[in-house]
Amino acid sequence: MLIGQQVGLPVLVPRAVRVLEADPLAEGDFYPGDLLVAVIRVPAAYWVTDRDSRARLEAVLATVEPGEVDDETRAEINKFGRAEG
Repeated sequence: MLIGQQVGLPVLVPRAVRVLEADPLAEGDFYPGDLLVAVIRVPAAYWVTDRDSRARLEAVLATVEPGEVDDETRAEINKFGRAEG
């Protein structure tokens, strides 16, 4: 929830990426994959300062099969992939 509120990103995003590396569809408080969605919605300005986590997240996203996620999540993944990092 804090990532979604953009609180503590420098501490929380690297931790979240580690969780996603183990389980790309890890469930936070709402539904399977909600942690992934929260992290890929982090503003682009953050990723400029944390290129390592962005690269690791891109590797995670490459493992997510389109059929594993809903249309909205697929759209968010595609949007993230098109954003400059």
